[in-house]
Order: sequence, then structure tokens, then C-alpha cells
Amino acid sequence: MNTEYWNNRASNNKSIGESVISRYSSLVCLNAVVRGLSLCKIGNVLKTDLWNEGVEPERDVLSHFDMPNLVGMDISKLVCLKAHKRLQELRVTQGDFRQLPFKGQSIQAIIDLSTIDHVSESDAARVIQDYTRILSQDGVLFLAYAQNTPFACMYWGNMEGVYVFNASTIGKELRKHFDIIEDRGLNILPNLLLLPPKRWFSIMLWHLPRHIQNITLRCLLFLEDSVLTKFFKGFIGMRLHIAIKRRSVT
Repeated sequence: MNTEYWNNRASNNKSIGESVISRYSSLVCLNAVVRGLSLCKIGNVLKTDLWNEGVEPERDVLSHFDMPNLVGMDISKLVCLKAHKRLQELRVTQGDFRQLPFKGQSIQAIIDLSTIDHVSESDAARVIQDYTRILSQDGVLFLAYAQNTPFACMYWGNMEGVYVFNASTIGKELRKHFDIIEDRGLNILPNLLLLPPKRWFSIMLWHLPRHIQNITLRCLLFLEDSVLTKFFKGFIGMRLHIAIKRRSVT
């Protein structure tokens, strides 16, 4: 994970434009963040990367919140500039999330939506420890990451720079510092889109009328928030933890 790589990605990346998958992913993450933020005091909220806010706004989460204390950071200067241009009220910091430039207990919520899986599993453990340091007592952590499922090669085989994690290892590390209140798979639709043969679900969905697409989205979002994503969490390519920092941790 380095600045030059992500600067190049940001300069060459073209926005994918609004699509069913983008709307769905944004709504899934937004719903999870809303649930988690309701559990903590309103204060400084940190998002650990700004790729979606700056480069792929179809998947943006932060613009949906009218909060004065939103903080975003990214390793890429270009991504930071793009995010600040779109969201001028957002406080933007360039930096590596493995070395968080924030004081202890100064953040009330951390939103890590697949940032942590861009470093190795051993580095991820140290990142979680630093999240613990900067989170206030009862602070909330959103942690989404690529997990090593039985079908991991199908989900992540072509994704450059993504590490797949063992969910039990990450969960064990979290439980040293946090109480996990939600543990589920994430993004049913992207998983369906990757199923063979020939990504049949993707082809079918793209050709449906817009109102049928929306009905399908609502049904899938209902399933996303149901017991299914908890029951099948070990088979879905993304894992989501929402966790509250324990008071005993200092």
C-alpha cells in the first residue's frame, strides 16, 4: 500500500456511472453506518479512506450525513483533493491509516469499509490496536473486509492489492478490545453477480426495466438486513463487524 500506486489509480480511474450494483453497495453500507452511529454519542467520525468519496462517488457514504465533525483520510493526495472538492465541509487528512495522526480517545466512530484488507493480516492486527487507541470509550468501529471464504478465488481472484482475511482471526483480535454487536456477511448482490455460469444474474438484472430493478433492490436489501447474512456469513465474500469499544480498555 503506497501513495504513488493510489495516485496513479485515481488519475486513471473513470467513474463507472450510476448502476444497480453501485446504488446497492452504497445503500448497504449506509444502512449499516446509520445503525452503528445510533449507538454512540455524536462526535468526530473518521472514515479511513476516501476512494468512494473522491473517485467513485456512486458508492459514496459520507455525503449522506449532515454532520459537522466528519473526518476523512487517505494515503493518496489526489484522492484527498478529489474528495475535498466534492465534499468541501469534510475535514481531509492525507496519511497512512497504519500510522493514525489522531490523539487518544479523540474519535467517536471509525468507518473502515474495506480499507484494512489492503494490508497484511499481521498489519491489520496493529491497525485494530491503533483504532482502539483513538476511539473514545463506547466508541463504535465499522470494519468491513474481504474474507477467505470457500469461494474466495471467485470473489477476489482479480482484485489487485486486496488481502483476504480469516474472519475468526480478525474476530479474535477485535474481541480483545471490543464487544462485537453485529457480525454478518456484506453485499449479497455483488456475490450473486460473481456466480457462474457467465454471471447470469448480472446479465439478467442489467436488462430489466428500471422499476423492476428497484423492486429487486428492495428485496435484496431486505435480505441483506435479515438473518440470512448472519447465517451465511462464512460464505459471503465480504464480512462486516460493528463493534463497541469496551470501557475497560484504556
